[in-house]
Order: sequence, then structure tokens, then C-alpha cells
Amino acid sequence: MGGSLIKGLIRCGVPTDLITASDKDPGICNDIREKYGIDTYLSNKEAIDKAQVVILAVKPQHIVEVLEEIRDSVTKDKLVISIVAGVSTAAIEEHLTKGVPVIRVMPNSPAFVKASMSALSEGKNVSGEQMETAKEIFDSAGRSVIVDESLQNAVTALSGSGPAYFYLVVEALTEAGVDSGMDWDTAFTLAHETMFGASRMLKMTGMKPQELIDMVKSPGGTTEAAMNVFDEDGLKSLIKKAFEAARGRAGELEIKD
Repeated sequence: MGGSLIKGLIRCGVPTDLITASDKDPGICNDIREKYGIDTYLSNKEAIDKAQVVILAVKPQHIVEVLEEIRDSVTKDKLVISIVAGVSTAAIEEHLTKGVPVIRVMPNSPAFVKASMSALSEGKNVSGEQMETAKEIFDSAGRSVIVDESLQNAVTALSGSGPAYFYLVVEALTEAGVDSGMDWDTAFTLAHETMFGASRMLKMTGMKPQELIDMVKSPGGTTEAAMNVFDEDGLKSLIKKAFEAARGRAGELEIKD
């Protein structure tokens, strides 16, 4: 995810000499430096020394270690943005100097193709200008919205895990096509391009999902036959049940302090 943000910032015109990255692994540092043309460091403190914005992109189990390492280097004039799953702004603030602004973000994997959907939540010390800065950063990898932090577990279940739900539908449609006699490549192309086109219709027309369903569904037609099966088997209820399972698990994994 960090690499996707670096790529997005460079694409938006941010000079490479204003972007730095750090990692304990020399090999990873070398790869990032060669791929993006930015300075890299083995020391987190050294990387953020002159930074105005610090993005935390580590595994949750390492966050306390990293925060303790950089505590003295992160002053109140720096903005800290965390994409660490399940860690609240309050928990991060607890390990930093009092008054440091912290923003929590849940991006998702399509950031790799500049199509991420990110949700931003502000900590108690964040200004409106700093939120705009954070939005610009994550908009460089797709789009972003601002939500209350209490909704971050729901965001995780919806857009964080959401790409996997979509991939499952594409996989099921592809397998159904193969079962009907198509070769895999043809079935897969039909499935994922159809999903792409449908998503684009939602975005470009501004119409509600049900309105677009009604455009496709003719009385007594093939789409209606399929939709009747979805209704009978409770597809929408199943999706909502899966959403609640993901949201509940996100709450179990959350580190609040």
C-alpha cells in the first residue's frame, strides 16, 4: 500500500526529493529507491526528520515499537497518517508527544491500480487544512471520503474487504460460464468486463442500483428469472450477514490503547 501511495504522489506531480521511505530490510529499501527514485533509510527516525507528513504503514503488531522509536522525532508541527488496520487515533496519540495530529485511514487493495477507496477519520488535534492534505494524498491513489472514526470497522467490512466479495462474484460467474461450455478465458472476460461496465454505469449515470436493475430486468425475461432465485435464496441477507461478520471481526482485532 505504501508503494501505491508513493506512485500516486509522483503521478500527481510531487517531486521525488520530497518523498522518503524507510524499512529495516536493506533489500526492500533498495527496491523502493530503484523503482521510484526516492531516498530510502533503514532508520525510521532519519526518514521522518525533515518530513511534514508521516505515513505509518506497518503491521499492527509492530505499531507500538515504531511509535516508541519515532516519538521524540514527531513534533506537533508534523501530521501523522496511519493506515495500520485496527489501531485507533487515540492509541497512536498515546504513544506520541501530546498534541500531535493523527489521522486514521482505511484504504483498499485497488490502490495498486489507482482505484483505491479510502476512508479518513481525524484525531482530536487535526485541523481542516490537514484533513485536506490527507485527502489529496489518498485521492492520488483513487478516491477518499471522511467518516467518523466509530464507523471504521464498518468501513473495513464494506470497502476494506469489499474487493474480495466482488472477486468471488466474478469467480462464480466465470465457473458458471465454464460449466455451460465456455472456455475459461472467454467466461472470465465476459464476467469481469460485465462487472466493470456495470460499475461504470453506476458511477457515470448517478442512478440508484434498483433503477439500473429495472433497466435490465424485463417482465418474464432472463434477468427476472435470475433475480427471483437471488430473492428466494436471500442473497441480500447473506451479503449483509457477511458484512456483519467482517465488521464484528474488525472490532475484535481493534487495538484502542
